[in-house]
Amino acid sequence: MRSRSKVAVPGETIAQLAAHHLPDARLASVRPLDEGMYNAAYLLAFSDRSDAVVKVAPPDGLPRLGYEQHLMRAETDYFRLVEAHAPVPHVIAADFSRTILDRDVLITSKLEGRSLLAWGRRLGAADRRSVRLELGRAVGAVHAAVGNDVAGYGQDRPGLTGATWSDAFAAMMLAVLDDVDAYGIRLGVPAGDIMRAVHAHESELARVARPVLVHFDLWAGNVFAERVDGRARLTGVIDGERAFWGDPVAELVSTSLFTDPRRDLGFNQGYAETNAPLAFDESTLTRIRLASLYLSLIMLAEGPPRGYRGLERALTVRYVRRRIARTMRRLA
Repeated sequence: MRSRSKVAVPGETIAQLAAHHLPDARLASVRPLDEGMYNAAYLLAFSDRSDAVVKVAPPDGLPRLGYEQHLMRAETDYFRLVEAHAPVPHVIAADFSRTILDRDVLITSKLEGRSLLAWGRRLGAADRRSVRLELGRAVGAVHAAVGNDVAGYGQDRPGLTGATWSDAFAAMMLAVLDDVDAYGIRLGVPAGDIMRAVHAHESELARVARPVLVHFDLWAGNVFAERVDGRARLTGVIDGERAFWGDPVAELVSTSLFTDPRRDLGFNQGYAETNAPLAFDESTLTRIRLASLYLSLIMLAEGPPRGYRGLERALTVRYVRRRIARTMRRLA
């Protein structure tokens, strides 16, 4: 699907950004990167140093969801906060000055390998489990080391935070339901029923005593791997702009995107090696369902402002609506 938020930048401007932030490097080429649906991205190839990636935020005037404010700054923070604990691109430069280009810019190192989505079936079951094991270790290490006193999206997005995860999650859910209403999106269930489900399970949400840094977008397209000496290994994760401070089990909504996280044995084993083992009791499953409901609403709401159309969008909408209905039944 095409995305209106990915507004192209002339190659000369990308070269100018590279020259400004890497003045001693020799730029050989600039190539657009097709993956990702929010920021415009370009691969910088150099003749005298490793390749880098430039990401450029959408122009300020474009429509966006309530939580989609300062996303590139959030991604920069995510990479810097977790770099000591998990493999992520190294931040070479973060330019929010709007001097060369009137949009936020992030320049990072390029991860080796390719995404699990791109690998597809060329990565066998044993290799995939090995990568999932390493991903679990990385996520567990981040959750163990990087916490915060305030839950939600951070102080730069007022109205989307809370003193507790329960408060923050309710605010986040209200915001995305406002987006759903603003774009006239049909959910298939009343919005009021969704908020009643959130409030009905406040006691489960209140079990989160310490909000951790949750990536919330660790699907196969954002997890990279390569083969070294005949064995697949994790090389890193990208696209940390959706990150928030919250419930660690909310991470499982994207690591096991719309599948049962209890079956992700490699990930769960790796997580237990660097953190407490994941206990899938009924309270935990309820929190996972609530986080899944939140992600489902985002997936519906982001379509209109990004201009998603066509058969793929129609199939996604139908599937997500069914997912919402099923999740609501389970929460009841």
